[in-house]
Amino acid sequence: MVVNLEEYWHSSAAFSDDDVVFQDDDPNARFYCYLIDRDALEPLWMARSEVNGIEGGDSALVFKLVRKVSKDLREKGFLAVR
Repeated sequence: MVVNLEEYWHSSAAFSDDDVVFQDDDPNARFYCYLIDRDALEPLWMARSEVNGIEGGDSALVFKLVRKVSKDLREKGFLAVR
């Protein structure tokens, strides 16, 4: 598995509640993921995934990416279903 980070950015939003202004700054990223046959060195599977984070930083992005990729690999038959 090869994972390539294509782009990383933050989404900012401001909102107010009872005259208090809150700033929300969430991470986002776009990845290309490749499953490579180690003997033939040819791609078996490829995905482009955009992950939009939540407050909690980059670990939330990684968690969402792993969930998306593993779900697709299971659906395509590359991972066994438990």
